[in-house]
Amino acid sequence: MARKEIGTGWNREQRNAINDNFKELYGDSSVLDWREPVDYYNDLPNETTDGETRMVRDTGKVYRYSEGSWGEIQELNANPINEVDSRLNAKIDDNMNSVSASLAQTTTEIENVKSVKMDKNAPVAITQIDKNSGKLDQTYFTDETIEQWTGNTPVSTTPALKSTTRERIANKAVNFEHMDFIEESTNLFNMYGVAEGYTIDASTGEPSANSSFNLSGFIPTVSNQEFIASGLGRWAFYDENMGFISSSTSESFTAPENAFYARFVVSNGNIRTAQINKGSTLLPFESHYKNMRADAKNGLQIKPTSLAVDNDAVDEQVISPNKTTYWKTPKNVFNKHDLLYDKIITQDGDLIDNAGTVVSKSFIPAKSEQDYMNSETIRVNTYNKDKLFINQIQISTDVGFATPLGTRFIKISIVSGRENDLMVNEGTTQLPYEDYIYKLESTNEFPIVVPESGGGGGDSSSEIQAFDVPFLYESTETLDTTTEATVCDITDNCYVQEIEMATDGANCELEINIRESDGTLLPYQLMANDGSGYIPITTENLINHGTVDFLFSAYEHVADEYKFTMKGKQYANGLQVKIRNNDTVTKNITCRVVGGTYA
Repeated sequence: MARKEIGTGWNREQRNAINDNFKELYGDSSVLDWREPVDYYNDLPNETTDGETRMVRDTGKVYRYSEGSWGEIQELNANPINEVDSRLNAKIDDNMNSVSASLAQTTTEIENVKSVKMDKNAPVAITQIDKNSGKLDQTYFTDETIEQWTGNTPVSTTPALKSTTRERIANKAVNFEHMDFIEESTNLFNMYGVAEGYTIDASTGEPSANSSFNLSGFIPTVSNQEFIASGLGRWAFYDENMGFISSSTSESFTAPENAFYARFVVSNGNIRTAQINKGSTLLPFESHYKNMRADAKNGLQIKPTSLAVDNDAVDEQVISPNKTTYWKTPKNVFNKHDLLYDKIITQDGDLIDNAGTVVSKSFIPAKSEQDYMNSETIRVNTYNKDKLFINQIQISTDVGFATPLGTRFIKISIVSGRENDLMVNEGTTQLPYEDYIYKLESTNEFPIVVPESGGGGGDSSSEIQAFDVPFLYESTETLDTTTEATVCDITDNCYVQEIEMATDGANCELEINIRESDGTLLPYQLMANDGSGYIPITTENLINHGTVDFLFSAYEHVADEYKFTMKGKQYANGLQVKIRNNDTVTKNITCRVVGGTYA
């Protein structure tokens, strides 16, 4: 083979020419096994097979491995080779990146399809149906199915006119809002329809025990209804399933979008004056009510019969002595036996402590725009029909006063010690003093027989007897827990018209001991209604167990005001009356015994 000329350029011809020359000189041992170039000499493999040939880029030199070492065999210009290599690698990298991105997007799309596609072997869920793609009408259902839905009524969202029969309306389904003959007050808060001793948990909307508050029932409302309130402690809204939505204490608020019911919380101090109106303007106050309206528009007429109310329909303690023919009404409206001591009512109507003054404990019935005269300097507090404070009038002795429009009750305060001589009477003329006592009058038309008995507690009737010595025993005490006080201890034949106890504690006790002929005292005993034994005479026990011998004239649990009276009885040998505080804290008790003794 002829010797080949080797030029300076590096290409396939030059490489083959070098290989041919080596073969000519050395035979097969001169074979060049070309491998990829390396960047630096130190990058050449330490051990490999003979004939492996590599170019080093930084110098352009070519090395061949033979018998355990690398030997330089040629030096080339590496710049063109490196440029081509760099371009090829860059192109390959670009193609690889493009292919990788395309594969990643394809993988994502496949996963998305898997997540939403329906499994042909799984049940079809209602949420997988596109209701807008093809809605069903009644023609897709059997007649039997339609009959189960509607009976004989046509399938329609709007019932036909006059198609709703009385039998189709559920009991208790029609409320006052749907009756055109019922008028309702603008005040939504009903003080008589509350759960006493509860508020609302602000985070859950559930009732929470708190003796200072009162919680209304669920009051129907509508979404986005505006409200404004006065005296409101907290409100809460609920959805149609009475699920809690939200709560706050603001007095101007709007029902949320899905509100269906509202509940309101009012403190004990605001129970009588709280007001909640629809809208953004607070209206003049009125108590909550629902009245039947009879007018020409609705054609409704309400006509009482001549005997509209029979005896059984009249509850006990609803007719005052003023409504009867046999009680002589006292001219003095001030009852000195029914007072709170060291108290006074402010010009704003608040009852506060004040040493040296007394104030009426019970509300005194009064007339609107009525003239009154007074024998002592007093303060008169006026109230409307709901016993809500109107104003206060301060009057000097013998000046007199007139009640404002709307007055139904008054309370009187006076300096302690002067209450015993105070005379307050209707009219413009001051009358002589007389005690506040209703007197029983017997007439030919309505003769009255005073009952008597020969034993300790009998009530058989005989002839009318006049008292030889009338008496009035009264005791007003502030008793510590478990302490007692004696009101009276009578040893003569007597008739007690009434024994009355007023207290601010439901567990304060009235003790009545009946005297026998030998002087032995036998207690009046109240039997438990379950027959378990005898129990003390307290407000709580009378409410829970009851007895025909006692009547309630005041029971206001929120204000802690209780008053009950024992009916009249004759005691041949006298009796003893005590009061006792069975409560765990100090309590105020007033007790009076009215009657007279016989010779």
